[in-house]
Amino acid sequence: GEDKTISYSFEISLKNTKSLPVNITVEDQIPISNTKEIEVKLIAGNKANYNVETGKLEWDLQLKPGESKKLLVTYEVKLPKNKTVAGM
Repeated sequence: GEDKTISYSFEISLKNTKSLPVNITVEDQIPISNTKEIEVKLIAGNKANYNVETGKLEWDLQLKPGESKKLLVTYEVKLPKNKTVAGM
């Protein structure tokens, strides 16, 4: 085809080191495209609340004492082969 697709994944690790449960809101963001030629698509977001217009991901979590949690985020960038984007 005339397009290329690049996938990115990253992991956010959390751990409650307190002796009491904690409520935490984690916010992150994936890139958004301001051109029709380049598409960004969230593939996996660990059930995050996702705002398509801003790319914002938000998780509201409660961690028990000593509990660890990992949040995996995966997204794809689809663009014409003759185009490049920063960081690629």
